[in-house]
Amino acid sequence: MPINQIHVVNESTVSKSLQCVANEDDLNELVIKKDAYYDVSGYTSYPFIYEVNFIYSELRAKQLLAYLKENIKKGQIVELWRVWIGHDENEIKIPYTRCYYEELPLNHLVQIYNWNDGKYKEQYCIVLER
Repeated sequence: MPINQIHVVNESTVSKSLQCVANEDDLNELVIKKDAYYDVSGYTSYPFIYEVNFIYSELRAKQLLAYLKENIKKGQIVELWRVWIGHDENEIKIPYTRCYYEELPLNHLVQIYNWNDGKYKEQYCIVLER
């Protein structure tokens, strides 16, 4: 069974499973869950924090793109951040791109999630508006 679904996990859902796959690339699917592994409350005042985890592949980036386009509501702003907490506390200017959700191209997700790409940015933000 190929692993190619988006899972939204909340704090009331606990899932345990054993997965056998023929290809290691089928592991590390796209997972979006409420809150973050690290406490980021000292870095933001936003009330809704979600963590996005996956090993980059074009398929998973397209799944994230589709998920964002389907779920951003009119008047909503969503920010995707790629930062290393404590990496460089003096770094104030993290580069960002601002666009409307309909215009979000796949190459912006490559910059934030694919560390093997030449345009990858270690710290980056994408601001999406609808």
